[in-house]
Amino acid sequence: MIPAVSETQFYYNKVYIIIGGLGGFGIEVTKWIMRRGGKNIILTSRYGARTPYHHFCLKRWQKLGVNVQVSTLNVAIKSEAEKLLKEASRLGPVGGIFNSAVVLKDAFMDCQTPQDYDDVCGPKASATKYLDELTRKLCPSLDYFVCFSSISCGKGNAGQTNYGYANSVMERVCEERKRDGLHGLAIQWGIIGEVGVVHRHMGDEAMIAGVVAQSVKSCLDALDSFCQQDCPVVSSYVTAEQTKKSVQGDAMAQIMKFLGINESTPAGSRRIGEMGVDSIVGVEMKQMIESYTDVSITMQEIQESTIDDIKEMFEKADNERVDSQGPALMATTTMKLPPSLIYKEPFIPIHKDAPGEPIFIVNMGDTDVTNFRFLSKALNRPLYALVWTKDAPSTDIASLASWYLELIQNTTKGPFHVVGYSLGGNVAFEMALQREKMLTSLKTVSLLSGTEDLINTLSNDDSQRKDSEVTALCRFVEQFASGSVLRLEDELSKFNNLEQMIRAVLDYITKSSSETVNKNEVSEAISNYLIKHSIIKPYIPSTRLSMDINIIENTTKLLANDISMVKELFSQVCSEKVSLHRIYYPNQFSNEKEAEQLVKVLQTIV
Repeated sequence: MIPAVSETQFYYNKVYIIIGGLGGFGIEVTKWIMRRGGKNIILTSRYGARTPYHHFCLKRWQKLGVNVQVSTLNVAIKSEAEKLLKEASRLGPVGGIFNSAVVLKDAFMDCQTPQDYDDVCGPKASATKYLDELTRKLCPSLDYFVCFSSISCGKGNAGQTNYGYANSVMERVCEERKRDGLHGLAIQWGIIGEVGVVHRHMGDEAMIAGVVAQSVKSCLDALDSFCQQDCPVVSSYVTAEQTKKSVQGDAMAQIMKFLGINESTPAGSRRIGEMGVDSIVGVEMKQMIESYTDVSITMQEIQESTIDDIKEMFEKADNERVDSQGPALMATTTMKLPPSLIYKEPFIPIHKDAPGEPIFIVNMGDTDVTNFRFLSKALNRPLYALVWTKDAPSTDIASLASWYLELIQNTTKGPFHVVGYSLGGNVAFEMALQREKMLTSLKTVSLLSGTEDLINTLSNDDSQRKDSEVTALCRFVEQFASGSVLRLEDELSKFNNLEQMIRAVLDYITKSSSETVNKNEVSEAISNYLIKHSIIKPYIPSTRLSMDINIIENTTKLLANDISMVKELFSQVCSEKVSLHRIYYPNQFSNEKEAEQLVKVLQTIV
């Protein structure tokens, strides 16, 4: 089976605005939006179309039937930003804003002026602030609010305090939007190759602090992936990957260039401090050495070192890299495991002393059930979690659903509500089907982020029905990961048997977890997850459900965007009303402000 990969799509009837759209990367983003369905695009530029390539692109897009307009309105001025949004709204609902504008005024702090800061912050900080404020009122159909930040903001770069500050403001705006349930994404790009500012000045061979140019295609692929996840601030850059001799030679050549020394000049035993190194060159050398060796070094140590000392440091770093090469997979994301992955009891009270009809959350995954504690208090209802134990039926989903219903009947005699969370969505659906046969008092059934597996089945895609062990293991890890696990998926696909895969997953979790990992418990949890996945994933309902069903999906998921498609598919297995609620809620439900919309929806259901 080939796992489904979400892909960013744009609506033909919506308008997409690209700030700085006639810049090198802005034009590439414009082409990408067109390829993904966008038909109405507005590009802003301070000077308008002025190069032959600009006019060529505009004419070509017009022939392709795409409505591309160029605006010289300055969105760093609030009144002009408002005018732009109102003009765009006349063409159709605004579906997305991409801010790719850049103004550079690099200089060290003692050479900076207030005007330099204003010039740099205008198209980034001010424009983003005004667009955020105005789109909340004028653009209710906005799907994407994307800002192009820089790695110089995330990691710092000498002489770019104003640029780093402007990008940081954009990132904070995106974080605030995400907290408010709106789309907000800031991408810290490294060096964008083939087009753009760095390419014009340094070419595609540019290397800054160990970072090299990233191809436009790679950038657009990353942009596609970033638009389908819910982290407000992400980064994408490419580190230098060359042979040992080439990298060391380039690094040493750069050091010699910093010092103004010809490579043929013997200077191996001469201290660097004796060569008259100023502070700027010293900082650049420090960054170069630390980037190559991955070892911190002080300016004093650099001053006291010789060229031979630095060569020795580089050779030592090379040898350590060779020694450490092996099949071990380095984690690229952080992991937070719950206090316990193995449950002894299938029935866990979260908040049992509250009044009213109880709610049972079917949690087939391994997320921390205490995350639901806030929901129970906010709803002021008894709430229980149904979890997997070694005693749970593992032959088929029907037996598992019956087992849970019997547990519920032994706990409550009156009406109750079931919520299928994530992997538990299919189990909750089967429980609803069995409610009449088992004479239960099930009142409502809801699927909270629990439609993915059933959607794949109902869409009649055979490639989605046969889920591989690789995909199952990646889904297990995704429950605890803060970022993408694509690298893990690539690594697992290289192994020939399940035992090797499980070892690789254990190694991955151990290296990326900030706390000590109980490998025996994690190994058992992985085995349990594979069993659950094998019986839940291919589930096909035996008959149509004769009661209303409520679907709650996160706005950050592509699935939630196509409401009509979801309702149409579920009408195949449900003869009553299908209600779909598209809202934002965090992966962890412990934040009162972020989970507020989810609470309101659940209050209308249960």
